[in-house]
Amino acid sequence: MLNTLYTSDCLDALRQMPGGSVRLIYLDPPFNTNTARKSGTAEYEDSFGSAANYIAYMRPRVEEMRRVLGHQGSLFFHCDWRTSHYV
Repeated sequence: MLNTLYTSDCLDALRQMPGGSVRLIYLDPPFNTNTARKSGTAEYEDSFGSAANYIAYMRPRVEEMRRVLGHQGSLFFHCDWRTSHYV
């Protein structure tokens, strides 16, 4: 897994990684903007309905990130004003 870049929903990939094995995590999750988004060929609804739903979506992902992140690893979490206080 050395120098591997994953560009998908991270949950499945994270669950397959051994604990403490990652040095750097950068994530750019949905921001809960309540709009449809399109980037290249990817399209998705960026709407979770409520803060509780957004947190329920993010929690298992962040828990897995914490599990795989090494002791001296770094986590860069890209978010905006809509979700930063929940992070």
